[in-house]
Amino acid sequence: MDHLFTKLSLQLGGNVSPDHLKLAFSILSTYPCAVLFKHLNSTNVKHVFSILYTTFIMLSVLKLYDGFIHIATISTISYLLMKYCRHHPKIAWINFTLVMASMAVW
Repeated sequence: MDHLFTKLSLQLGGNVSPDHLKLAFSILSTYPCAVLFKHLNSTNVKHVFSILYTTFIMLSVLKLYDGFIHIATISTISYLLMKYCRHHPKIAWINFTLVMASMAVW
């Protein structure tokens, strides 16, 4: 996928870096995907679509391997906290603090 954006950058005269083109592609590709997402009926299919699209953009287009691992880890921890610690009255605030701290540190 890098070859495609490098070639496009050269066709534009080399004034636009391939990384900027990747980011623009990532942002602009959300609009057609939003139309597809709107027409999906099942919530489970919508969740799978969202996860697959995000995985494709982060790993194939942007090459953000560390960021993907970070998001997957924090979302798994957050899910497990909310699933198994519901009895704790402040678990929502604990979860919020954990997620915010992970974004500040990473």
